[in-house]
Amino acid sequence: MISQSMVELIEKNADKLARQWLEDVTKNVHTPFYHTFNQDYLYERAFNMYKSLGRWLSVQTPKEETVKFYKKYGRDRYREGFPLPELIYSFILFRRHLWLFILHAGFYETAYELLRALELNNRVILFFDRAMHGMALGYEESRKNPPTKSPQ
Repeated sequence: MISQSMVELIEKNADKLARQWLEDVTKNVHTPFYHTFNQDYLYERAFNMYKSLGRWLSVQTPKEETVKFYKKYGRDRYREGFPLPELIYSFILFRRHLWLFILHAGFYETAYELLRALELNNRVILFFDRAMHGMALGYEESRKNPPTKSPQ
C-alpha cells in the first residue's frame, strides 16, 4: 500500500488524535449524549480505532469482518443508550480529525505524496462506510429485538 507511512503516522499519533476527537465530540452540538458519557471509555474507543487503523484499511481484512465487528459495536452502543444519529456523527468526527491530522502533517509536497494521500482517502472512506453501515445494522437489530436483560 503506497500510503502505509501515513497509516503508521496516524497509528503512532493515536493518543493525540483520540484526545482531539474526544474534545470535539464532548462539546459538539450534534453529539449531546457524548457530553455526559464516561470520557475514559470514549477516549479508549477512539484510541483503539486510530491505533488499529492499519488493520481495518488492509486489503487483507475482509469486508465481512469489518461489518461483523461494527454490527456488534452498534448493538453495544444501542444498549448503552447512544442515539444512532450521534453515533454516525461521531464517526464523521473520527474521519474529520484523521484528515485534519494528515493535512497538517505536510504530506503534499510531490505528486507521489498526493497519490499516497488519495489512496489512503479511498481506503478510509471505504472503511468508514462499511463500519457505519455495520454499526447501523447492529443498532437496528438491537432496537427491533432488545435484550430481555440489561448487560452487566
